[in-house]
Formats: sequence, structure tokens, C-alpha cells
Amino acid sequence: MVRTNNTYRYSLVIIFIVACITEAFSQNEYEYVDLGLSVKWAMKNIGASTMTDYGDFFAWGETSSKEEYDWTTYRHTEGKATKMTKYCYSSLGSVKDFLDILEPSDDAATILWGQQWRMPTLDEMNELLQNCTWIWSNDYQGSGKAGYIVRSKIEGFNTKSIFLPAAGHWGGKNPYDINQKGMYWTSSLNFESFASLQAAQLYFGNSGYQTMSYDRQIGMTIRPVLNEKDPNHPKDYTITGKIQGFDYVDLGLSVLWATANVGALVPKIGGSLFSWGETSPKEVYSAKTYTLSSDGQYDHMAKYNKRDSLTTLEPCDDAATYNWGDCWRTPTIAEWTELLQNCDWEIKLGAWYGTSKLNGNVIIISNSTGCKDDYTYRSLKDGGHYWSSNNSDVDKHRGWAMICQYYMYTTRNINRFWGMAIRPVADKDLTNIEQMSTETPKRPLKKLFFKDGKIILRHNNRLYDINGKPIQK
Repeated sequence: MVRTNNTYRYSLVIIFIVACITEAFSQNEYEYVDLGLSVKWAMKNIGASTMTDYGDFFAWGETSSKEEYDWTTYRHTEGKATKMTKYCYSSLGSVKDFLDILEPSDDAATILWGQQWRMPTLDEMNELLQNCTWIWSNDYQGSGKAGYIVRSKIEGFNTKSIFLPAAGHWGGKNPYDINQKGMYWTSSLNFESFASLQAAQLYFGNSGYQTMSYDRQIGMTIRPVLNEKDPNHPKDYTITGKIQGFDYVDLGLSVLWATANVGALVPKIGGSLFSWGETSPKEVYSAKTYTLSSDGQYDHMAKYNKRDSLTTLEPCDDAATYNWGDCWRTPTIAEWTELLQNCDWEIKLGAWYGTSKLNGNVIIISNSTGCKDDYTYRSLKDGGHYWSSNNSDVDKHRGWAMICQYYMYTTRNINRFWGMAIRPVADKDLTNIEQMSTETPKRPLKKLFFKDGKIILRHNNRLYDINGKPIQK
């Protein structure tokens, strides 16, 4: 924990801060103060009538206070911690949605104070820690309440402050550490373990303060921030336009990149998993279920093999084209390499943020797609696994992929039957994009069935072989 400086506890400094803290504005009758940071902070907790009141206590992702804070009463489980029903990326859940930020419907600040307000993210809470001076008070303004006076260090704003009372927390039916510790939720899921059972919070006492994780069912206080950029949370990535209904970003590269994966609506969600050259997700990803295997063996390929010399996915086998339309395709490994080399990368909250060196636009690549081998998920929280459209020129049963983890990113060959994510690209032909963006997406060839040991494809009620040649009925 960060240690406080005892020199800040002199009464003269406290009096100076108290005099400045009252300068505030209001939104929907709730006061806020501009500390010179990326967001403006509310002057009091949700449920509090004054800045020294503790306010109400909430489990993470719940929008009302209650009498008991336990897994059996938690809104996002089926009665126990091993059955998460939302905000889950591990096997400890009945769903795996890869959501790591509270949606507005689960944000207590948005629900109770209006769309102009929301809970702070982990990044915003860390910004508060790093850009403010934290001064402990045992008896703030004679209220009998202990807590921190948080004063901005930003030039031009260093007379602005907020007060965070040490409200403690609730576990079960009992309060703990009242007037001794402070525990404030962020809107961010746990950022340091695999369990999905915890969320990020601000924790402090009279000896210091830090952000850390804690069990989601515990009751904590909430200090809202003003949601000025977007009523459904501000975007921290660039959207240049739409192609066939899907957002893209122009990074100044040879192709336009989609802002989300196939099967996802926002960048940080993993989306659907596909075997290389298949167009639909499935339950089991094995050599036996791989439709481009000639006999169920992992190294016996019916297409993209040494006989046909094909090295790049054709449109009929491209999940991006099949699911999003003719403008979209899976990127080549050269295009992945171009992306990696021409952006400055930063890992934040389960994702890689890439800022183009060419035009400053930002793309987010999810670090939480995981991959699937047979029935088994791998690297769900710390692994982004993405196919390219190229297979290996040496081992034809393997495909080129881009792998990003919490500490590195690389390209390598992976068995083609594995299930991995796809981030589409579109060719940079603006006249074609303008035309195609208004058209209904066309479906290419659809895999149908095995017949006499061969894969049969169907399109517009006509049958084709694995190479797209018509078959007589």
C-alpha cells in the first residue's frame, strides 16, 4: 500500500482543503467537482445526503442495497460462487460472456442517478490515486467521520478536492471496519486472477490506499463519476465508419480493421471461436469434427494441402466473409504483422490497446478470447488467440495465428482444428466499400455434409465439391 505523509495532517492544511472543497457544480441535483482528470467526480456517495455520510452499500453489479450480502443472495449467480450467470470468463460459471465492465443496466450509479452518471472504471480510480494528494482525517469537519481528503495535483486544479469517508463494508448481515477502512467499487471485473469471482475496488485505511480485488457479493460504497462522453459509457477506441453494418477503424495501414471480433459487438468481448477454414462455431474442436480433415486425422487435410497448393482461405471457407458479408475477410499473417509493427501497444484491463504510429487512431484487441482444443478451453483470461487466413507452407495441417497474452504478442502455427477468434479486415477500396456497405451481405458456399468420404458444399440449392466445382445431382 502507498504510505501517507504525516506532514499533511496538520490542521492548517486541513482547514485550507475544507475551504476549497465546496467549489462544485451539479448534474441532476448531484454535485460534482472537476479535479482536472479524465472524468469529473461526484461529491458524495450513492445514498448519502452529505459528503460525510456513508451512503448505501451494494454488491458488485447490483443496483439496490439489501439486508444480506452473500453468494446465496447475489444477483449474478445461481446461488453459489461456482455458478456465475454474468461477467464471467472462467469455468466457474454457467455462462462465459467475457464481459469485464459493468453494463449500464447493472451500474448502480446509472440506474439510481441517471444516465449522466456511472461507476468509475479501474483506470479512472488509478488515475485518482496517481494524480491526487491523499490526506487522512480522523474527524473530518467535526463530523466524527474518518476518511481521505483527495486533492488534485493537476496545475490549475490543485485547490479542488473530494472527501471519501471510511465507510467499511458489509459481509453477510454484518458491517465491518466502519470508520476505519474505505472500500469503493469500480465498474471493472477482477484484473489479476482467473476466477471471475472478484471485481476491482479502491481499498484504504489510515496507513495508505491502493486498488485491489475483492469478492463480488460483498457490500461496498460507490462514488460515481460524470458520464459526459457517452450515456452507455465512453469509448476508448476509434470508429472510422461502418461496412455492411459493422464498425471499422482506419489505422493508415493497407487494410481497414474491424473494431470487434466475429460474434462480438464490442472489442473486449472474445466473440465466437472457429476452426481454421470453418464458418460456424461448435461445441467440440477436434480432428474428428474438423470438416476439412479427409479422414478425421489431424494431419490428413482434404483441402489446403500439398496437392492443391492452396495457402490462403477462399471466401467459401472464411468465417469473416460468411458471417459478415463479402466486404470482410480474415486477415493474412502479413496484415497481422503490419498491424503489430505499426502501432504502439499497451496492455490495459484484459486487452491490448494499439495506437497507430501513422494517424493516431486506436484499436483494441481482446486478450480474453481463449481458444478451444477438443472440449477444453485454454488461456481464457490471459490469451487472445486469432486466426490468419494463411496455413503453414510446411505443415499443411497447421494455420498461422496471432497470439497475445498479458505480457507479449507473437505469431505462430497452430493445429487447424483448434477453435480460435477472428478479427475481420476489409480491403481499402473506398468506392467498393461505399457500394457494398448498402448491400445485403451475400452468403458464400455453405458446408453441408460428408458423402462417400468427401465434403459436399451447397449454395443456392446447387452442390459443389471441396474446391467449389459444380457436382451433377
